[in-house]
This record gives sequence, structure tokens and C-alpha cells, in this order.
Amino acid sequence: MQDPEASKLRAIHATLDLLIKRIKEINADNQELVRSSLQMVNGALGAIRETLQPKPTYAPSGDIKKKEVESGHFVSKDV
Repeated sequence: MQDPEASKLRAIHATLDLLIKRIKEINADNQELVRSSLQMVNGALGAIRETLQPKPTYAPSGDIKKKEVESGHFVSKDV
């Protein structure tokens, strides 16, 4: 005959094992979602940076004049 407490403990242990397995699966899924989201954000930032780059224009002499690039930030630190 088995002790009822031992059976209860085994059942709790099995439940915890299943929960841990499921949490690991969810964490792996979340990790992939975070990587994908970060890749999308970096792509969007790259596209924005590209549009912020100065475009060459013609000088009065007819030569192509490149504007100097100033280092910029997406967020101003000024208050």
C-alpha cells in the first residue's frame, strides 16, 4: 500500500514537470518573437536614418555639392 502523501507528492511533481516544460517552450517562443521584433525595429531605424541623410544637390557652378553630415540622434537630450 502506498502512502497517500507520497501519491500526492508524485502528482504535484508530475504537474510541476509539465509546467516547467511548457514554460520553457513559451520562453523559446518569446525569445524568437523578441528577436524578430528587434530585427524589425532595427530595419525601421535604418530606413529612417537613410531618409535623414542629406541628398547631394547642384551648386551654382553645376557641380554636385554634398552636404556635410551632422551626427544626429533620434531623441534630443535637450529639455
